Amino acid sequence: MHHIFMSYSRKDIEFTRQLKERLQAEGFEVWMDENDIEVGASFFHEIEEGIDTCAAFMVVMSPRSNASDAVKLEIHHAKKRQKPIFPVLLEGEEFFELATLHYADMRAGRTTVLPRSLVNRIEAVVLKGVSVNDLLALLCDRNIPPRERAKAGQRLADLGDPRSGVGLSPNRLPDIDWVEIPGGEFLYQDNKQSSLPTFHISRYPITYAQFQPFLDADDGFDNDMWWSGMGVHKLTMTDQIFKFANHPRDSVNWHQAMAFCYWLTAKLGYVVRLPSDQEWEKAARGTDGRFYPWGDEYVFGYANVDETIGDEDGDEVGPYFVQSTTPVGMYSWAASPYGVQDMSGNVWEWCTSEAYTDSGPDSKRLLRGGAWDYRYSWTRATAQYPRGASLRNHNIGFRVVCATPDLSS
Repeated sequence: MHHIFMSYSRKDIEFTRQLKERLQAEGFEVWMDENDIEVGASFFHEIEEGIDTCAAFMVVMSPRSNASDAVKLEIHHAKKRQKPIFPVLLEGEEFFELATLHYADMRAGRTTVLPRSLVNRIEAVVLKGVSVNDLLALLCDRNIPPRERAKAGQRLADLGDPRSGVGLSPNRLPDIDWVEIPGGEFLYQDNKQSSLPTFHISRYPITYAQFQPFLDADDGFDNDMWWSGMGVHKLTMTDQIFKFANHPRDSVNWHQAMAFCYWLTAKLGYVVRLPSDQEWEKAARGTDGRFYPWGDEYVFGYANVDETIGDEDGDEVGPYFVQSTTPVGMYSWAASPYGVQDMSGNVWEWCTSEAYTDSGPDSKRLLRGGAWDYRYSWTRATAQYPRGASLRNHNIGFRVVCATPDLSS
């Protein structure tokens, strides 16, 4: 189903094409007659059907379209079908037929981008009335562009994301979906043989919803107990940049992630901690030495990264750049051999391991997995990114591990 029907004068087609591209870049599916009417089909029947099947109606207003009988008929049909109408003023004045509606003023010199208020209103219309089950299906449909899936996931966050491992348990503590990583040998870094005992890792990075109880609890973030021994003063928590409950918690430094683990350990009654570098890599890579969680080659549309930056030769590896974090588990087909998700892209993830032999409160710790605003090569399961433990950016989060979870807790 398309989201937006475009009504316009043929004399304004170049602007309308640009507008369509901008809407598509925001994740909307756009119906436009030059692309969506098959040769030999009844033109007016297809127009009416296009309006009927779209969630919203957008009209490009100009003196040319104001004089167009076809545009007037399309507006009449959209009103008859009670479609939400979004006027965009290209030139001249507003239409008499739409005088009661607020329009987006895109006349020359007014704006070169879509007003955010317009995008937000269209999003609200497009997703209005969609059920939680429908949103879950949209979120993990690989045939839908990432931005559109992300918008469905954000709406899902508003309604309450029911997936295990994303939110909170009935006791208001983080609901961690533990994935067992079997003990044994595996290939680490440049095909070095290594071995680890069995451990468990969270299927997803810790989400905004899961981190918040630590900040809100009387015995949480402000309790000096969780900070003693780290040799640092407790820093004020940076606000979440992308405030959606099912997105990874961002803007977390290493010390804050560690304090969260100490607090959750006390609450659950078993040790919860950050993964070591080797644990993180085995969970992402499995035992066969693959470079990515899904295989040896990067596949476009498999991770929330900036695919448009390109590879080492400057060539784009894919068309997608969502420009933000995304709901955890949105790339379910890109899970690791054990079913662990978001190991490539979305947010960098802290490990306990020190990057070098130096020590101290701000010694460099390893970040893993790449992030939404980095090129694809940083999402390799072998890529290590050493950064000071006090660093807290919009693209940094974490996940947790334990030896054996007590599921009764």
